[in-house]
Amino acid sequence: MQELNLPVPSHDAELTYLLNEKEIFFRLGDSPLGTVKIVNFPRLMEKLRPYIEGRLNKDEIGSLQFEQKNGSPRREDQFTIRFGEEKLVTNEIEHLVFGAYEGEKPKAKGEKLSKIIKLLFPIPLVWHGLNHV
Repeated sequence: MQELNLPVPSHDAELTYLLNEKEIFFRLGDSPLGTVKIVNFPRLMEKLRPYIEGRLNKDEIGSLQFEQKNGSPRREDQFTIRFGEEKLVTNEIEHLVFGAYEGEKPKAKGEKLSKIIKLLFPIPLVWHGLNHV
């Protein structure tokens, strides 16, 4: 075998360290393989509360809100993350939550919210393929 291609998520610090130690060439990526669709963003974030509690303090969690406004059949849903008066609004929440496939991640308007988003996202997926949350 001359070449092996496999995804190396940027959140996998241990694998990154081991590959560097062995001087193995690799490329980091945050994009999940396959298709991911978030159907109910507020509920997803509610279910991920233990994950969030491991990364933020109680005051930060208390000021954090996740919202979803359903679009018409011709428009996509609009997703909002709020931290106090700061907010991020996007219709591409999957790119932010699970990693950008191509292009840039949506940016928050506010320094504190930007810091929180960097602490929380991307959330690693357990498996590859079609995932509906």
